[in-house]
Amino acid sequence: MKLSDEYCIVVVLYKMDVEECPSVQSLLQCTEYLQRSRVILWDNSPVGVPAEKQAWLKKQFSLFSYTHTPSNLSLSSIYNQVCSENKGFGYLILLDQDSRFGTDYFKQLNKAKQSHPKIDLFAPAIYHNSKLVSPGLYYAFKGKFRSSIQSGVHSTQNMCIITSGICISFQYLHSNFTGFDERLRVYNIDTFFSLQFRKHRSEFFVFHCAFEHSLSQYEEEEFAARMRRFADYRTSLLILTQNYPLHIKLLGKLYLFYEALRLRMKNVWHVGVVAKQEKL
Repeated sequence: MKLSDEYCIVVVLYKMDVEECPSVQSLLQCTEYLQRSRVILWDNSPVGVPAEKQAWLKKQFSLFSYTHTPSNLSLSSIYNQVCSENKGFGYLILLDQDSRFGTDYFKQLNKAKQSHPKIDLFAPAIYHNSKLVSPGLYYAFKGKFRSSIQSGVHSTQNMCIITSGICISFQYLHSNFTGFDERLRVYNIDTFFSLQFRKHRSEFFVFHCAFEHSLSQYEEEEFAARMRRFADYRTSLLILTQNYPLHIKLLGKLYLFYEALRLRMKNVWHVGVVAKQEKL
């Protein structure tokens, strides 16, 4: 069966008003490119999007569907379900809720697809506060940012990408890819996909457009919340490295110990500074 060139786009929403969701608002600016594409809003929030807002979104997008899972289904499970239920489309676009882009995203993506029809992965260069955060590099169990990257075809060797904004051909998803590991809820899903894609394909395409994405590691939050994030990250990293050589697994555990210690020491320092300021 020959797949169409149209997109299936999934945006995962969590505890955010849809009118304030950067990814949804960005897609609303790009409806001219989505006439035959499906937009799926998957809502993991405890309280769903009101019916009137769902109806309004259906009017904005040619093909729109809304799914509410208040149980907070894992991203891996969501992606696997979307892949299995939308086999008639040519490409899958994954979006977190906090990405910002304009029509240039689809202009550059469509141009890249037309020039390189045999490429199965297209990724925007993603920036956070003017810093290139994706595509990056990944060695053993640790990622590294690149200083810069040019538009064009790149080797997948040591490649690691943020999944928000990537465009994957269903041809690849239905042939070599065996699915996302559903033990991974949020963290390291990007890394898991990157590692799998590197096994099957030697090249991917990077294109430049105005694409901003928020990263939790740069956000200010309370110590308890940051430690919960770290616990999830720790679990996911242990899953990723479970079949690695023993020395890599040991190095990974040492790294996790160091990170946990660093976070606790940073919190002790912060508490001390606050206490000192309160005495003044």
